[in-house]
Amino acid sequence: MKRKLGIFVSTASLVALAACGSSDSTDADGKTVVTFWHSMGGPAQVALDQIVSSYNESQDEVQVNAEFQGTYEESLPKFHSVGGTEDAPTIIQVQEIGSMSMINSGNIEPIQRFIDGEDYDMSGLEENITNYYNIDDQFYSMPFNSSTPVMYYNKDAFAAAGLDPEAPPETYEEVEEASKKIIEANDGMRGFALQAYGWLFEELLANQGGHLLNNENGRSELATEVAFDDEKGRSIFHWVERMIEEGTFMNYGTNSDNMVAGFLSGEVAMFMQSSAQSRDVIDNAPFEVGVGFIPYPETQSEKGWSSGELAFGCLPGKRQKSKKPHGIL
Repeated sequence: MKRKLGIFVSTASLVALAACGSSDSTDADGKTVVTFWHSMGGPAQVALDQIVSSYNESQDEVQVNAEFQGTYEESLPKFHSVGGTEDAPTIIQVQEIGSMSMINSGNIEPIQRFIDGEDYDMSGLEENITNYYNIDDQFYSMPFNSSTPVMYYNKDAFAAAGLDPEAPPETYEEVEEASKKIIEANDGMRGFALQAYGWLFEELLANQGGHLLNNENGRSELATEVAFDDEKGRSIFHWVERMIEEGTFMNYGTNSDNMVAGFLSGEVAMFMQSSAQSRDVIDNAPFEVGVGFIPYPETQSEKGWSSGELAFGCLPGKRQKSKKPHGIL
């Protein structure tokens, strides 16, 4: 298992992994076969395939098979349908909010076992990220391709509106004011777009120091009720509501692809999305793209936030009970 831990942890600057042990099979050449389920698409999948291919060619003891399993929402149910059987993958990549679902399934091996067994030094990884995956002083998973929410903006549209292209708005109120100037100076363009997606709402909430659920999002105790029905949570809805009333907001609903396409075609000047899309957005835009921090209400001071994805190692044919139940992360 030492070699399996090494392939992924060594790429932590590019991706972040959560791996655990499983019973392995061997191929006709006697190599240990590691099945890795992932949800990477586009340039990220190309990079991952190159990493896996390079590793497979570097030695003759382990064969890693990287298998795309659709989105995170699609791959997690697939895992739970085969978890604890011989059909389960050796390692699976899961979005961060799937952590407790994986832990409570009893079908994973905490990566802490391998960290301790190999005396692996975790200090080389970003502390704020690794802390997210440390539960009860134990790593159940390893950070994998951790990303952060950012605000993309059209520098050309900013310049045309008399705004500083190197100084994107920092607060909700500044986004509103910039949007008004943008629609006046850029014919047919709206100021801002926000996908109706839970992760982005969570990030805007966390950027104010807020929580989705009580008991610190289920970390201190099992979560029992929502915690976003407060001033911090309502500020996000009021912000979007004001922009809709002002005619500066572009509504793409839940479709992220349409939102990105709208930005690239000049329909909207600013939008929020994962930093993981920066390569695609920057390379395909016919204008100069700026990337800034996500905004916060002027009545709050930003707290900063980062999340990402992880990969778990699985236990085919074997079930474990988790030591302690938790809510979501």
